Amino acid sequence: MTRGYLLTGKDKTNHTDEEISEWEKYAGDAVGNFIEFWGFKHNHGKVWTCLYLRGEPMSSAEIQRTLSLSKGAVSMITRELERWGVIHRVRIETSSSWHFVAEDDLMQMIGRVLKERESDMVARIETDLAKAEEIAKETPDVPEERIERLHRIHAISQKVGESIGTFIESGKIDLFKVADLMKHIQDFKSK
Repeated sequence: MTRGYLLTGKDKTNHTDEEISEWEKYAGDAVGNFIEFWGFKHNHGKVWTCLYLRGEPMSSAEIQRTLSLSKGAVSMITRELERWGVIHRVRIETSSSWHFVAEDDLMQMIGRVLKERESDMVARIETDLAKAEEIAKETPDVPEERIERLHRIHAISQKVGESIGTFIESGKIDLFKVADLMKHIQDFKSK
């Protein structure tokens, strides 16, 4: 779905005065807690979950009323979720307001967020570890054991980057890469 897509047919937003149900609260809080663990805001998860579970376009005002969020919070959250590509802005024939729908291809959504966020972080870590290893090798009196430990950390970061890259490209987890990563971690722990 692209920005500005015009939905035809009847207005599917008949839930204007509907309050969020208890099971929706639990689901929204669960997703909010999960994504908060990854550094996102709890309310990002609640908004996406509400849109996803309902499967219908909702206006900012409807999101605000349903989730008891302020107008400013909904504006900020929807803007950020749009930037991540996890919700999309749409038009409804019977309304002049923009409405929002959740991305429903979960693997594509997760892959996009990983690509834009985690893969950049892993790439920075790999670059910094490579530089640290280079400097350590050039610095007199650095024990070889420390350089070897630094090299193992760097190798693990490369394996993590490869695993994330495979997941982003294919939407699948390469179990051979995961096994290889686990072997590197085990080797690191044993030394």
